[in-house]
Amino acid sequence: MSLSTGVWVAIGVALLIAEVATLAVFAIFIAVGAAAAALGSALGLPWPGQLVVFAGVTVIGIVLARPPIMAHLVSRSRPEVMSGLAGMVGEVGEVADAVAGHDLIGHLHLGGENWLSVSADGTVIEAGAKARIVGVDRTRLVLERVSGPAPPTAGP
Repeated sequence: MSLSTGVWVAIGVALLIAEVATLAVFAIFIAVGAAAAALGSALGLPWPGQLVVFAGVTVIGIVLARPPIMAHLVSRSRPEVMSGLAGMVGEVGEVADAVAGHDLIGHLHLGGENWLSVSADGTVIEAGAKARIVGVDRTRLVLERVSGPAPPTAGP
């Protein structure tokens, strides 16, 4: 191995280590450029040619290969895991105490527990009705009726 081949290999290894440390998918292309330059050096390519190979392979990798790789990695990322009250959005439970807007705070029975609740639109949801959690307001679940007893109608 010639001296210049060893220098290119050392540069490539250092960049691979940097890539593992940062995970930016950037240094890997410079490392590949260094590997290509090391191959050129091993084949007897002079320094100016090695630099051209290094720069060309590096630029081509960054310009052409990095964008689709990054798009693929971003598309594979998982959605944020919700926990606590926010993780309950979409669940359906039974209204334990009637709820309405912020004027009538009741409870939703879900998972063996009663949770402070209000209705999303301010309408009364009677005890015994099924309700879906559509949001969270501070420490209260925000509900919408799914089924259950019909709300009382106003008579003439």
